[in-house]
Amino acid sequence: MIFKYCSAKEIISRVYRDLNLQEEARWLDMMEWIGECLEYIGTTVQYEKKFKEMEIVNHRVFLPCDLVHIDQVTHNKIAMVQTNSTVLSRKTEVDKTNSGDKQMVHKDSFTIQGDCIITGFKEGTINVYYIGIALDDEGFPLVPDTPRYKDALFHYIVYKLKLGGGVSGTVPLQELDYWTRLKINKMAAARAELAMPTISEQEAMGRKNLRLVMDMHSFDKLFVSDDLRQKSI
Repeated sequence: MIFKYCSAKEIISRVYRDLNLQEEARWLDMMEWIGECLEYIGTTVQYEKKFKEMEIVNHRVFLPCDLVHIDQVTHNKIAMVQTNSTVLSRKTEVDKTNSGDKQMVHKDSFTIQGDCIITGFKEGTINVYYIGIALDDEGFPLVPDTPRYKDALFHYIVYKLKLGGGVSGTVPLQELDYWTRLKINKMAAARAELAMPTISEQEAMGRKNLRLVMDMHSFDKLFVSDDLRQKSI
C-alpha cells in the first residue's frame, strides 16, 4: 500500500525526546540503524521508482549511489538485456578470417560487475530505470509515514541502544531479550501493513497476471502494455 513519506529525522527526534538522550553524537548511529531496519523490513513501497540518464565511457558507468535494484536499461529507445554470456559485454576477439575484432555479445546488452554497468558499446548514453532509496532534500532517508512503520523504526533504534548495554553488561539479558522480541513484532507489523496492495494495485496485478494471451514483447515496450485491459476474444 502506498503512503506519504516523512524524514528519518522525525524518528530520531522521537528517540531523543522519549528517552531523554543527551549524547548528540548518537544521531549518526541512529541514521545507520534506520537504514538497517529499512533493509530488514524489505518492502518495496519504502523505495522509489527512479530514472537516471547516464553517460557510458570506455564501456562502463558507475551504478547510482542510491540503487537498490535495476528494473530496466535502455539505449536509443531500445530495451537492453542483461547478458547471459560467459564473457563481459565489452569483450571482443580477433577474427582471423576477416582480420578484425569480433563482438562476442550483442551490443544492446549489459552486465553488472562490481559497482559498474558494463555495455557492449564503448561510448553513448543509457537510461537506467531502477528502484532507489527515497531521500529528503538533505539526503536523509524518507520512510513511510504510518504509525506502525515509525514505531518499528523507533523500537529498532531502542533495541540497538540496549544491545550495546547488553554487551557491556549494564543491561540485563532479560531486558535485552524483551526489546529483541518487541522490535521483531513491530517490524513484522510494519511489513504486513505495507505489503497489502491498494484496490488500484490489485487491478494492475490482475491485468498483468490474468491474461489469456501474454504479450511476448512487453519487455521491449517497457511493460507499458501490461497496464492495458485485454480485449475479450
